[in-house]
Amino acid sequence: MPSILKLKGWGIRPWKEFELDPATGRYKKRGLKSDPSTLSGYHGVGQELRVKGLGRVLCSVFIHDGELVMRMGNVEWNIFEPGIKFAHKNGMLHCELTLTEPSGKTINFRYRRTDILLVFIDSTYDDLDSELANLPAILPSWAERDKTELIEWWSARAAKD
Repeated sequence: MPSILKLKGWGIRPWKEFELDPATGRYKKRGLKSDPSTLSGYHGVGQELRVKGLGRVLCSVFIHDGELVMRMGNVEWNIFEPGIKFAHKNGMLHCELTLTEPSGKTINFRYRRTDILLVFIDSTYDDLDSELANLPAILPSWAERDKTELIEWWSARAAKD
């Protein structure tokens, strides 16, 4: 497993990629001229968000040591840890990801939407659009997927690095 992981940008215009050090949470971003046509070589996805109380941080989901990990800033969780729960709520200007740890501790991440303009101009905008624009919005559905299938899917792409 490489010490630095390459993550594809997430969102409406995800023409960025990130290099993440999974041990420290430090990352570098790089703008791309076009959207990569494949996920080959990427260990996961990432999106910079403005999170209340944290400032601008990288929200990321990636494969590491055979597990699917979600990181918000400097803290990470195994998405498939028994008892962990993710919930997401869309608001007009902000969204909120609620993470409940197996111990019962609840952590709320309130972040500024990345798709505010679309919410106002697209009368057909729905939750699927929100998931495509805001990485935390898709976490509850990923956490409900088959662990083996999702880890194999990401591992296959990361192996092409």
